[in-house]
Order: sequence, then C-alpha cells, then structure tokens
Amino acid sequence: MKLIPIITASFGLGGGIGEEKNDSGGGGGLGCKISPDAILVIKDNQVEMMPVNTRGSLDKLIEKVPELLEKINTCKQKKKEESKLEKEE
Repeated sequence: MKLIPIITASFGLGGGIGEEKNDSGGGGGLGCKISPDAILVIKDNQVEMMPVNTRGSLDKLIEKVPELLEKINTCKQKKKEESKLEKEE
C-alpha cells in the first residue's frame, strides 16, 4: 500500500518603500502556507482518494494504519532474513 499526500502550497511576497522629510525607508515580506487536501491510497490495483478536511476520511485513514504497519513489519522481516542468508554465505 502506498500513501501519497495531495497538498496546496501558497506563496506571497510584498514590499514597500517610503520617504518622509528626506529619510528613506523600505521593507518587505515573504510568506508560505502549505495545507493537506487529500491522501491518495494505492493498494494493489485500486486507487482511492480520501479528502483530509472531512472527519469521515480521517477515520478511514486510521482504519488503514494496522494494514500499513503489517506491511512494514513484513518488509523488515524479509530484510532480516536476507541479511542472515548473506552472512551464512
């Protein structure tokens, strides 16, 4: 299973310059906002998009966590077995 986050990134830039009685001044600013919109879940030949901003979608994602942890543990076990075989050779 693969989880791919879908995000929105917004950037802003502002600046200004001013003069008052021969005194100069200037300023500027930069901002960035990144917010999650959805998560794309790919499992076998199925693709499902789950929006993050609704409560039910978060519940669905939490339901998939045990399955994801099981897959991670299986991969770790395979790597351990492969390393044992390499050491024996």
